[in-house]
Amino acid sequence: MRTFGGFLAVLAVVLTLGGSAFGDDSGFAVIVNASNPVTSLSRFELANIFLKQETAWPDGQVILPVDQAEDAPVRAEFSRVILKRPVAAVKSYWQKQIFSGSAVPPVEKASSDDVATYVSTFRGAVGYVGVVMALSSGKAVVRLPSGVKVVRLTD
Repeated sequence: MRTFGGFLAVLAVVLTLGGSAFGDDSGFAVIVNASNPVTSLSRFELANIFLKQETAWPDGQVILPVDQAEDAPVRAEFSRVILKRPVAAVKSYWQKQIFSGSAVPPVEKASSDDVATYVSTFRGAVGYVGVVMALSSGKAVVRLPSGVKVVRLTD
């Protein structure tokens, strides 16, 4: 598997934890395609997007949510903070949706790098990536390709 350094320009984004771009005490950042005009989302809106109850951005573009792998720690954290339920409960929700013919779950990618690549490729995409905490500065560091931006989370 190739890393961003091999095929995309890498941008290090440093954000303060107090800046609510991250879930409270969480290790993730929400990202959208850089051409998406959205700069912030409420946790409620984000949950509706990932449960496919909201399917279009304000400009009419189809929303393409992308999840991390089922066993990824960042997915468990995202599910707890944003969806307010464990991954197993979200999987059960999707089984019911599939069975009823209502909807299919978001695309799953194996890593934060893969999620960021997907989001940088599709204008309507939204995902979340793991962050690295800088020990001395109290800041979170996210490495992103140039076609992606971090979205601020609001309550």
